[in-house]
Amino acid sequence: MTMRLSLALLAACAWAAPAQDGPMERSFWLSLTLSPTVRGYWTQDPSVPQPEPPTAQEIAAAAEVLTEHYGANRLYLLHHGQCEADAARDLLRTWKRALGGRAEVAPTFLPMDYSQGLDAGAPVFSSRELTEWAAWCDAELGAPALALYDVYPNRPWDWAITALRWGSNLPIGQVGIQPEETPKAGLAFVVVDTWGGVSAYRDNQEWLAAGAETLRRWVRHPRPGVEQVFDLICVAWDYDYSEDGGTAPPYDDDRDDPLPTGRNRLAASVIAEAADPALFRGFSSDLIILQAHALAHGEDLYGDLRAGAPYRGLFAEPLEEIAAIYHALR
Repeated sequence: MTMRLSLALLAACAWAAPAQDGPMERSFWLSLTLSPTVRGYWTQDPSVPQPEPPTAQEIAAAAEVLTEHYGANRLYLLHHGQCEADAARDLLRTWKRALGGRAEVAPTFLPMDYSQGLDAGAPVFSSRELTEWAAWCDAELGAPALALYDVYPNRPWDWAITALRWGSNLPIGQVGIQPEETPKAGLAFVVVDTWGGVSAYRDNQEWLAAGAETLRRWVRHPRPGVEQVFDLICVAWDYDYSEDGGTAPPYDDDRDDPLPTGRNRLAASVIAEAADPALFRGFSSDLIILQAHALAHGEDLYGDLRAGAPYRGLFAEPLEEIAAIYHALR
């Protein structure tokens, strides 16, 4: 069916969704285990303990909040080697049952860890393991798509796309591609990280005058034939770092600020206007980074989700703004 927002929703959200067949994506990226990304992500040291997995009741509670309160229709559930394969499969099955068709499960795999900086990293999975995962996700889980996660640009994991393709013909995407990075061959879709372009400048009028053009350029970056989803933001940067709000400060979990009120609505408008309507598929948001910053402030997003409660911490306002955008698209 063709989607159009009513005038009331347009006024409330300050942006216009393009007409397209079928629902627009309204997704989140988060840990499969609802736990901090340590084992397998930053290190593969076997002495690092596996996280305590969520119970079926906790997953059901999280699924309810993510779909009903926040309006998600797809979850990119990240497996980064934090638990054994059998446990990960059980968790994926449990997530799918809990979601009950309200949102899709898109199994997402970290191909290389972040133990060696920007340019390198050790493989998290072997080619054979990824091929087996792809076959299982297709035949047993009934997943609509597979994804590879990487927020560092141009790292050499083309082999992982090949490995997934050996196991399944499901569409393969990348979650966290950088905004001027060229998609790797074999990717059918990308979820584009827009953090710097959306975060720049504390004042929204300054952002419209000087920062929005960066986001617009990133959205228009050539990605021929690749479907595109764009990131909305909860965690901005440290606006007290300098008087020049357009200059990114050093990354700092303890000092970074919530995104200014109204910025996600403005960003959604710029994205919808600038995106190629033939390839634009919707919006996503990174809960992995939100959890890291929440923990730095003594909060626990994943703990709230396990308890079936919306997050009410420092970064809640931009997350609620994303939820309002998602609900307007339902």
